[in-house]
Amino acid sequence: DGRKGEFLSPLNQIKLAAWEEYAFQMSRKSSKGSPRQNLYDLLEIWYVALRMVVQSWEEEEQLVLQWLLINSGFHNEGWFSYNLTISLESVERLLSSDAHTIKSQKISSLRMILTDKKKAKGVDFRGIIFVQQRITAYVLCQYLNKNDDFFTKHGIRAEYVTARNSKITPSIKMTPSEATRRIEKFRKGDINVIVATSVIEEGLDVPEANVVISYDCLKDTVELAQRFGRARQKESSLTLMTERRDRPLAVLKDAKKLQDNIIKEFDPVQTQKTLMSRQQSQLDRERAAAPLLANRAKIERSPLESLNIYAAKTKAVLKTESLDQSQDGRFRCKLEYVAMSRRMDGLGVGATKKQCKHEAALCILKKLRDSDERRGH
Repeated sequence: DGRKGEFLSPLNQIKLAAWEEYAFQMSRKSSKGSPRQNLYDLLEIWYVALRMVVQSWEEEEQLVLQWLLINSGFHNEGWFSYNLTISLESVERLLSSDAHTIKSQKISSLRMILTDKKKAKGVDFRGIIFVQQRITAYVLCQYLNKNDDFFTKHGIRAEYVTARNSKITPSIKMTPSEATRRIEKFRKGDINVIVATSVIEEGLDVPEANVVISYDCLKDTVELAQRFGRARQKESSLTLMTERRDRPLAVLKDAKKLQDNIIKEFDPVQTQKTLMSRQQSQLDRERAAAPLLANRAKIERSPLESLNIYAAKTKAVLKTESLDQSQDGRFRCKLEYVAMSRRMDGLGVGATKKQCKHEAALCILKKLRDSDERRGH
């Protein structure tokens, strides 16, 4: 609004969400309908757009533009500065010349999939579109509902569902009652598409769908199983629109098959028997190595060597957890002995690294000997 010293930019905050929250709070403090409030509302919209760009690694440009279109992000109040006006116009030029629409191959593919599936399924059509980000669910839903052809020509009506009591932006929230209401509308057929994050896999009673679309890449085999689980109806379909290069569908399917086989072949009784057998073998090794701990004279002369021999005989792991030199010039270290039956650590201090390790080894050997005595070895 041209007044100096009244705008404190939040850009020094590391979290992008803090920028949106700042603009939202400043808008609430401004007079309703004032130029100042309009400016802060616009700032919130653009801060959200910036977050979308960063979170998508600049791969969802058209989705960001759709967010700006939906929320009148290119609106010019007329009193904006010359630089602000030029900046708005430069981004607006990224839109197609066709009446401010967006041209995205991915979104065009989504439209084609939905219309084809709706035509094939008819009135029984029920679709779920999975996305990673809450803001993506909101934008895609708005885009589908603002496209007249989707409803009038194809009969597609959509709602979005995200985590209950979650913020999409500071100004847009999803309440528990609203999430439940939308799922109930999907159940009754009042809407036939839900755009959702993975939250609908976690505690929400969502009806089965016959069309499941994964808009974003699958992260792991858990998401793969969830997507297939949602497409449980007979003649249902699952469509993956994008894949991660390091985790293509074929790799995820192989990993899931391996996990399923492990679960199928798991025998708790045999596993318990194997564990008990391994534990008994470990106790036998420690019993056989007990004379080493009883040789106090050798332990005092060569504690580190003795501990290494004992660890080898008992098939344990001996590792140096830390080794530091303090300001007084003395060394401090921590050794750890790890076996199936027990875990011991020892701290040592000395003028040299060797001395401090010897002290730590002595500490562990004493603990092992005391443990054996309690066992009755």
